[in-house]
Amino acid sequence: MKFVREFDEVWHDSQEELPPITTKVEFMNNEGSIFKGTIQVDMAGHYAYLEEGGYSSFDQMVKWRFRK
Repeated sequence: MKFVREFDEVWHDSQEELPPITTKVEFMNNEGSIFKGTIQVDMAGHYAYLEEGGYSSFDQMVKWRFRK
């Protein structure tokens, strides 16, 4: 796993790159739809949380980018 520490506008692969701290992001699912949410980080791991819909999976939210 690679940690992305610099804010950028690039879509990152959720299976390979994540932020090291809880961060507001936009997610993209397999169909290309975009959702506002947060990557939440705690001692147990990283979690995808959608503002409208609650917790999701990185299997469904395949890409993310920092929210502007």
